[in-house]
Amino acid sequence: MRIHEGPALVFNPNYHINGWETNPRFPMPKYQFCINYWLKKGFVIPKNFIRHHLLLKNALERVHLPSYLDDFFQASWTPK
Repeated sequence: MRIHEGPALVFNPNYHINGWETNPRFPMPKYQFCINYWLKKGFVIPKNFIRHHLLLKNALERVHLPSYLDDFFQASWTPK
C-alpha cells in the first residue's frame, strides 16, 4: 500500500530529548527509523510529512491530559 494522498504525518527530525535519567517510554531514535523505513518501502512520500514548530496548549490537550502538560511545562518530574 502506498500513501500518496493520505493523512499528514507530523515529524520534526530536530526534536530530541536528551538527559533523561530513566529510559523514556517512547525513545526518540525509533521515530527516525520508522520514517526512513516507510520512505524506503514506499509506504509514504516526503510530501506526506509536515513539520510543526510550535503547538498551542489547547491543541496538545487534544492528545494529552492537562495535568501531564502542566507537569511538562513546569519541568516537573513525577513517578507516573
